[in-house]
Amino acid sequence: MTEAGPDYSGSAPEAKEFSLLGQPGPLPGAQGRVCADGVEQGTRLAALAPNIAIKAPATEVGLGAIEDLTARGIRVNATVSFTVPQALAISAAFERG
Repeated sequence: MTEAGPDYSGSAPEAKEFSLLGQPGPLPGAQGRVCADGVEQGTRLAALAPNIAIKAPATEVGLGAIEDLTARGIRVNATVSFTVPQALAISAAFERG
């Protein structure tokens, strides 16, 4: 058991992965540092268990967080991708990270 709940590492593959989303927008008192806050939250959440991926939106700020989290070796689940240009931007952020 971890802080995030039971460890399903011995279970069927479909029961192993968790995607977590931090608080949207800046943290209280952060004065608009949305990307830095997302990376900070994502880093803390990913440390809870090895089977966690962090959700990040395909927005300008979210793409920065995707790049930074990927560079830290943290798995990311890109969300809110509705267009081909967004999908390409996500791919580029992963490659830069």
